[in-house]
Amino acid sequence: MKSSTDDLILQELGHKITSLRLQKNWTQRDLSVQAGVSKSTLERLERGSSIQLAGFMRILRSLELLEAFRSLFPAETISPMTQVQLQRQQRQRASRSKAKIPQPWNWKE
Repeated sequence: MKSSTDDLILQELGHKITSLRLQKNWTQRDLSVQAGVSKSTLERLERGSSIQLAGFMRILRSLELLEAFRSLFPAETISPMTQVQLQRQQRQRASRSKAKIPQPWNWKE
């Protein structure tokens, strides 16, 4: 069962998408064609219903908001201990060759 908080967030997203679409003076049909989603999918989103994530991303891309969506997820950071361990594993120099250099063959009598 969805919580009312989820419903409120979906409604707010829907209102914002509607507002952004109208700022561009696009009809629902214009945006749905531009995004490659059905008009009913866009209607559901603007109404505050849930839609598939792929469709949501296509709509954001059409509204030039996909980068804003990506910024919600920070880049992975490596802990200082992991950085030290990785640096230890990186070679600093080549080791001496342990293989003997072959000597020219000669007759030993």
